[in-house]
Amino acid sequence: MVLGVIDYGIYIPRLRIKAEEYIKVWSRFSARGVKEKAVMDLDEDVMSMALESAEQAVEGVDLRDVKVLAFASTSPPYSERLLSSFLVEGLGLNRNIFTSEHISSTRSGTEALISCINNLKSIDEGLGLVVVSDSPSASMKDNLEHGLGASSASFLIGFGDVVAEFEGASTYVAEFPGERFRPRGSDRIKDLELRGYYLDSFHENVSGSVKLLLDKLGRKSSDYSYFVIQQFNGVDPLRVALKLGFTINQLKTGFLAPILGDTGACSALIGFLRVLECAEPQEKILIASYGSGAGSDALSFKLTRKPGKKGKVSKALNKREYIDYLSYLKLKDAII
Repeated sequence: MVLGVIDYGIYIPRLRIKAEEYIKVWSRFSARGVKEKAVMDLDEDVMSMALESAEQAVEGVDLRDVKVLAFASTSPPYSERLLSSFLVEGLGLNRNIFTSEHISSTRSGTEALISCINNLKSIDEGLGLVVVSDSPSASMKDNLEHGLGASSASFLIGFGDVVAEFEGASTYVAEFPGERFRPRGSDRIKDLELRGYYLDSFHENVSGSVKLLLDKLGRKSSDYSYFVIQQFNGVDPLRVALKLGFTINQLKTGFLAPILGDTGACSALIGFLRVLECAEPQEKILIASYGSGAGSDALSFKLTRKPGKKGKVSKALNKREYIDYLSYLKLKDAII
């Protein structure tokens, strides 16, 4: 029986800050190709965003059928605490549900998606829910902070009348120490600002997972209408994708870093949601995530029908309220 995405949800904070606000203060903006980014308000956090997107994904569903829940984030509010229980309670899911949590890298979003799919296959019944929510944070003094955004994406996974059929996945892992990382006990990510080294890692791992999957499925890059890649800025991932043989036309629909920033574990999956609303039946979609350290997942989907509730993604992207840099500092608790 066909397995894939049945429905989905999205949440993007309405608050945005433009690159020019950074330039006014710092005389520079270090996130290449990013024009603006999404920013959480005082009454928003990773778990509230997660609940918002998850509620959309399970709307109209018999919640007793949800047997598997996978949650992912690089910026969880607790270092040790079950986070999926918050979603189980907030959504009203069964208490005998199997849950998993993925929080170690920006690859964790696709990791959660693959985990949910595999766990659902093992029981061969019911529905699975994947919830990815992220708002990575860095020191306000670091260049890395400039591009960090926020968002949440959720996917209802099941059998039968799916919107997008899951066709397969591959993973590639290669050690590259010293990239983006978050030390134990810290809530801020860091990097050594070695761009060339980072790009070497990104290229090796992403090309590794993509080539493995294409070989597995007996396909080439031109067989896909859309390619969605991890987006840590608005320039370098495009260059890597072009080196892999993909075109701007395949990339542009799901490339949202220029207007959302680096949304961490959500990065490739928010782009996937945008593609789901734009693609036509039978068109194929390839997704490639990346997590420093380093590793990459590649996943293949085929759109089987148009989503029943179109417009959720466009509405979330277009709902904007711009703030200045002083307001942003207050939201980040950088000033009182």
